[in-house]
Amino acid sequence: MFVLFKNKLFWLTGASTGMGYAIAQDLATKGASLIISSRSLEKLNIKKDELAKRGATSVEVVALDLSREDSPQKIKNVLGNRKINGLLLNAGGPKSEKASLLQYQDFLKANQLLVAGPANFLISMLPY
Repeated sequence: MFVLFKNKLFWLTGASTGMGYAIAQDLATKGASLIISSRSLEKLNIKKDELAKRGATSVEVVALDLSREDSPQKIKNVLGNRKINGLLLNAGGPKSEKASLLQYQDFLKANQLLVAGPANFLISMLPY
C-alpha cells in the first residue's frame, strides 16, 4: 500500500466512467479517501461499491453537473470544514456533430461544460 495516499482525500469530477473512473480506481488501490462526482448519481452509486472493494478508505458520491452554477454550495455542503489533498477536474465533452450542423448555442453549452463551469468549480474549491 502506498502510504503517501492512505487516508488522503481526493475529489474527482467526471468519475463515473472513462479517465475519471480509471484514476479513482488507481487511488482506491492506494487506500485514498474519495469523493467522486458526475451527473449520474445512479452510475456513481455502482462505482462506489467497486472502489470500496479495491481498497478506498472511504467513498462519497456527489451528483454534480459542472455546467451548472451551483458548485460553490455543493462543495460547501460536502466538505464542510474538511480540506482536500487533490482534485481531478474532468468533464465529458460537448455533443459530437459535424461542424456544419452545430449552432451557436452548441458552442455556448460546450464552453459552459468545458471552460466556465470547471473554472467556477476550481475557484470555489480553492479555500479547501
